[in-house]
Amino acid sequence: MTRIKNLFIKYFIKNRVMNNASWLIGGKIAQMVLSFFVGILTARFLGPSNYGLISRTAAFLTFFAPVCTLGISSIIVNELIANPDQTEEILGSGIGIRCVTSIVSMVLIQILVSFMERGNYLFFWVTFLQSGTLFFQSFDLIEYWYQSKLEAKYISIIALLGYVGTAGYKIVLLALGKGVSWFAFANTLDYLLAAVMYVLVYRFRDRKRFIFKWKRVTALLKKSYEFILSSLMVAVYAEMDKVMLGEMLDDTAVGLYSVGTKICSMWVFVLAAVINSVRPSVIEAKEQKNQELYHTRIIQMYSVVLWISIGVSVFFCLFAEFIIVVLYGQEYIGARDSFRIVTWYTGASYLGVARSTWMVCENRQKYEKVLAGLGAVSNIILNLLLIPAFGICGAAWATLATQVLTNILFPFLFKDLRENSVLIIKSLLYPVKLLKKL
Repeated sequence: MTRIKNLFIKYFIKNRVMNNASWLIGGKIAQMVLSFFVGILTARFLGPSNYGLISRTAAFLTFFAPVCTLGISSIIVNELIANPDQTEEILGSGIGIRCVTSIVSMVLIQILVSFMERGNYLFFWVTFLQSGTLFFQSFDLIEYWYQSKLEAKYISIIALLGYVGTAGYKIVLLALGKGVSWFAFANTLDYLLAAVMYVLVYRFRDRKRFIFKWKRVTALLKKSYEFILSSLMVAVYAEMDKVMLGEMLDDTAVGLYSVGTKICSMWVFVLAAVINSVRPSVIEAKEQKNQELYHTRIIQMYSVVLWISIGVSVFFCLFAEFIIVVLYGQEYIGARDSFRIVTWYTGASYLGVARSTWMVCENRQKYEKVLAGLGAVSNIILNLLLIPAFGICGAAWATLATQVLTNILFPFLFKDLRENSVLIIKSLLYPVKLLKKL
């Protein structure tokens, strides 16, 4: 009877994970279809220079995102699974403190921009219009509650509806021939619509409240503060290339470079969906102290991330020119070579995303800031050396090298992280292991 019960539980969990992933992937595919048309038309309409301006201001805002999120996102799923009866307090406290830090950050951003880009009123205005994303992103914490319950259905529907509204807004702008400032607000609108729908579903469908308590905020920050600095460092080496390209070259270079990174990001929802769906089962296996199952699920997660990324990167390299011309037009052909380079960073980057689950389970969060710090320093140095010599391709090489160093090579330097490095190596060989079993 015990064996039958265990098989039933295993089958039930497996199907819930697969169903959860299916909703996440299905919703993202629908968004991608809209993005395929609306995003491309927007980039063509704006041209490399204005498209680069929006990309550069968005990259600048990314540096403040870790301060706004306070690292809470990295531990919220674990908290919700461990304390399901305290959902209202966890979410209410998390969202409340993030709203406060977001407002403060928005004010500081405008002050900083006024000094950095003195007299550049367009940059100031575009930054202001996009900064609203920081505030409305606070309500994304509700998404983690549904993830912890493996109920991605509601996340997917809300995200899709929000994107449909934003896509409609952009189509109207294209029809009216509006300027770059109007398009800059589109990112804020996307998060605004999603935030409203998250709150409505949470409050009226699930009849949950938001309870804010400073004691809970303090408890969350004690567990998440390690992620704040690390997230800031990640933002530095993830977005510094665009900022430095804009300062060392121009917005057109940023626009061309951003096209490559944009194409790469069009499909990574698959990796995010896999990681988000597997994460609860990994945490569950760890809590059950089933070490073999725990390691197997981590290896499987890493293996899917790596091998899907490798396959997509090979395809992008072979058809880079065709993809860019068809999607963005001949005006963006200068993005071809950098696109062929930057596509390879995706797998290494999402290994870092997946690794955060292992870090939380093993209570090794302190190393996140160390690795991210090494990555940030490496990225700045590499950009300073390579951009003057190779232009946007130099930024691409700097980004790729940084991701490989931070997520694959640097962890070997630390004894406490070598176990995870071994799991990564095993994940590379996992398909071979499966073939041998066949």
